[in-house]
Order: sequence, then C-alpha cells, then structure tokens
Amino acid sequence: MKTGKASAERADWDEVHSELLEDQQTAAAYDRVRRAVRLAHELRCARERAGMTPEEVAAGARTSVDVVHKLERGDGSAPVLELVRISAVLDLWIDLRPAESLDGRPPPASSRCPVTTCPLSPEP
Repeated sequence: MKTGKASAERADWDEVHSELLEDQQTAAAYDRVRRAVRLAHELRCARERAGMTPEEVAAGARTSVDVVHKLERGDGSAPVLELVRISAVLDLWIDLRPAESLDGRPPPASSRCPVTTCPLSPEP
C-alpha cells in the first residue's frame, strides 16, 4: 500500500483527471489521444515482434518511412489505405467499427487485433 507524499500526489492527480474528463470536449480529446497512443504502441510492438525495421514496413506497405515513424509515435495520421497496408505487412487485424457500436465494450475476441503480448493490449 502506498503511503506518504507519493500516495497523496497520486490521489490528487486522480481527482484532477476525473474532474477534467467530466467536460465532454476534454474527454473526447483525451480519448483521441489515448487511441493514437494505443495504435502507435500496437504498431511498434508488432513491427518489433516481426523483426522488421520501419524502412522494411514502409517498403512492404508502399508508403514512406516518415508515415511509419509518425504512426509509431502517435503524432501522425495516415489515409486508411496506408494503415491497412501497414497492418497487412505486420499481419494485424484493424477493427474500424465506431466505438459507439460496441456500447463501451471491447470488441469480441474474434475481431480483436492478435497483438496480445504488448503491455497496453487488452487481456484476451
């Protein structure tokens, strides 16, 4: 159990975080960033697991290495076609259904990305 200053700081942050997310615009922006970071992490983990360099992924996906780097950092966007090509090179499944269609639930196991060894991946 945490005690002392670190515990108090964590409690303060949790409270601030909760308050900030009560605002719909802030919550929506937070969710967009969270998704971009999640995608970046999944792509990077899959690439590393495949033993590929960003250059090899870019060549296989017929895109630029800059696109791969930006997506892996979570600070870029790419046309869906490029994302689909990258996912094919990395043998990933991309679920493009709107989040609302899932009613806040994770997608069924049959439609989930098979990346399960990364720390940010959902539990199977």
